[in-house]
Amino acid sequence: MIRRLLVIGSFALFARLGNCAQPLQLVFYTPLNVDGGNTTASTTLQLQNPNGTPLKYTLVLKDFRWLNTGRDADSVASFYGPDNKPAGPVLIAEASAGQAFSLKVDISHLVDSGDSVAELQCNGTKIGELKVRKILGLPFRVSLEGNPPEKPEIRLVDGLPLDLHLKNDDPIHYPLSWELRIKGTSISGTLIAGPNGVTKFTVAPASAWFSWFQSFFKDEVADGTLLLGYHPPGSAGSYPSKTIPVKADLSSYGPATRGILPTIVIVVVLALGGLLSAYINVDLVNRIKAISIKKRLGTIARTIGEIGPQLNSQLRVSLFLERGRITSTLPKGVFFTPETGGVLSQSDTDTAALKLRVDMASDISDAIQHQNRVMDTGQVAPSLMDRVMKSLSAAQDLLKKSVLTAAEQQKIQTLVGGVVNILDDIGKPDEDLEKAIANRLQELQKEFTPAMRQEDVFLTIRERAPIPFDLLDPDQAQLGSQTDRDANTRKLAAIYDLVRMRIVPDTMIDFLRRQDFGALASAELLLRQIKEEVSVHDLGTAIAANPQQLYVTEDRDIVRANTPILMRVIFNEPRYNRAAAKGLVECAWSFDGDKPTEKGWEIYHYFPDAGDFHVSVTFKNIDQSLITHHTLIHRVTVSAQRVEGYAHVWLEVQHWFAGFFVAIVGLFAGAKDKVLSLDTLGTIFAVFLLGFSVDVAKNVLVANSKQS
Repeated sequence: MIRRLLVIGSFALFARLGNCAQPLQLVFYTPLNVDGGNTTASTTLQLQNPNGTPLKYTLVLKDFRWLNTGRDADSVASFYGPDNKPAGPVLIAEASAGQAFSLKVDISHLVDSGDSVAELQCNGTKIGELKVRKILGLPFRVSLEGNPPEKPEIRLVDGLPLDLHLKNDDPIHYPLSWELRIKGTSISGTLIAGPNGVTKFTVAPASAWFSWFQSFFKDEVADGTLLLGYHPPGSAGSYPSKTIPVKADLSSYGPATRGILPTIVIVVVLALGGLLSAYINVDLVNRIKAISIKKRLGTIARTIGEIGPQLNSQLRVSLFLERGRITSTLPKGVFFTPETGGVLSQSDTDTAALKLRVDMASDISDAIQHQNRVMDTGQVAPSLMDRVMKSLSAAQDLLKKSVLTAAEQQKIQTLVGGVVNILDDIGKPDEDLEKAIANRLQELQKEFTPAMRQEDVFLTIRERAPIPFDLLDPDQAQLGSQTDRDANTRKLAAIYDLVRMRIVPDTMIDFLRRQDFGALASAELLLRQIKEEVSVHDLGTAIAANPQQLYVTEDRDIVRANTPILMRVIFNEPRYNRAAAKGLVECAWSFDGDKPTEKGWEIYHYFPDAGDFHVSVTFKNIDQSLITHHTLIHRVTVSAQRVEGYAHVWLEVQHWFAGFFVAIVGLFAGAKDKVLSLDTLGTIFAVFLLGFSVDVAKNVLVANSKQS
């Protein structure tokens, strides 16, 4: 779609620059009505040249926009020329003075129902609008996803929004209004359901739905309805609607609170029962093991800090977070619970796996430093360096996973080993590269036809930067090192594009004349900028604008502590986000006023604590001068990590107390399911009886001890 708009825009710009006369006038066009399941339409344009002289014109039709949803139709227009032959999405022709004539236009990919309009342009100037009306029945096959399908079950927690999903089985967009009613209270909203798919929408539960008493131990169950209505913006009249019954599980407490309240007595009993039984036998052993793991993690942390600057932010964050995760799983203060041994064994295994990953990361860091030293010599083939950087990037992408398979480990070792071999053999001919250069040169010799070699641009570049052109003579011996021939053939490829575009930038000539690695990279980067028509100046203008024409995004809706997030700088202008010129602008990221710690248009980061944090981004040119003194500020709200599992209880007990609570565990374990299955009043009564049972069990235990 974007490519099509660029092509149309280029034609329109060319036409406007080449023709300053009045554009054609749209006199009339036949109505565009599409019935049923059809997706195509045709119309005949009645046009007239208002000028007293012949007019060269370029006609284009912008994409239709559905008035129903405000979305682009992604339609395709195809003009027919005055000779009634297909001309494609752009028609370039000439009309004689005062001529009135007709043209046919076909439009395809009209899917949604309702009205849509598109702008008709002549030589880049709007001369009218075409309107399409599509009449399509509305079966309105929209349903709420859930189980069971006929009455989906949803779980609502007071104060927590819930994502629901609507399934649309129709091939059109539906602008919908929705109303969720439970216990006589409703909430409502609007959304647009996409065709043949699932659309997510979020509901914020009403506080009136919840009872802290009824949901104290388990969810309260209530019936509700979801009313869906087809409601196009700005429309009036009757439209389809449907009512979907739902079963709502209501809780006034979040998952963490709900996990503690019903089982608090069981947690205490289990903690006390296991405290003394493991106090002598496992406590000291586990403490020594934990100390050993902490020492190894400390060594790993220092290594990560040393190699971090050479690694990309995603891998660096992944290694630090894994080290922090292992540290957080280590028991703190209590080392004699039944699960401690398993936790320490898993931590030991995870530490060994992390050590392996860090060792591999060290190899990658060494390879990157080796690459930098080689590049400083200047005697490197650009294509070999491209291969090195691609392999190192692929190795880091694999290594970011916390658990590596044997095949992935082997792949990383193979990639790094290949890089080391290339760097160690710098200066020696590479057979694969030699074949690539030969094939590249053969293709270039074909592309540079005799006619092209007579072009003014070709002759100008050859005169000012003659070295690469020696390779175009097939009868001349191919002199120079492999590095030079690799760079010069890639320069010829860039020259070929310049000749085709008929431009000779002075900066490009300087890059083509120089024989060094950086010159080639700069030339190829500049060529991409020329093709994309986005310069560093354009980016600087957007950055320095007030307000700035860019912003920061995160890759997740909820950011949690010690969780990696991807943050990007995004331009308001979409094509700037893919521009090669971004490679000449440095983004430096700072967190809460500290010095910049990350660089790049997109970086990975994590926040160790919950709270509100301010992220600042500054922008510098390649010469390290600030583009603007205005800093891009973004606020990140970090939520705490969710609590999982039971809390350990610190208690000192006597030896005889262990036997007492072992008996209580046996008595209470069978009552757990029954307690959780009762309603609120029944549960309170059962807890009271359980307290009485504890007294009975204690008396029995004491009596048995006296008898023995």
